[in-house]
Amino acid sequence: LVALEAWRAGRPTLGYARSEVVAGQTARSDGGLLYTGPETYGRQLTRLARNPEERRAFGEQGRAFAAEWTWDACVARWREVIRLAAPAV
Repeated sequence: LVALEAWRAGRPTLGYARSEVVAGQTARSDGGLLYTGPETYGRQLTRLARNPEERRAFGEQGRAFAAEWTWDACVARWREVIRLAAPAV
């Protein structure tokens, strides 16, 4: 949820690469960078700090991704899954 909130605000994220959920969302959104430990965290944070155009691009890409995951969109997806999975009554 934190990443989606950041992306909705047009901000890039810096996520932990060993979290499958975080890494997956970051890859699908192209809304930020990943790190694996203190050293890569520092490198990636420095990269974001020094590259305003890249920050902006990550933020815009993240915003577009987050727009697809509103509560209404999630409810609609779940309803479709249930409709397909439930036997016709």
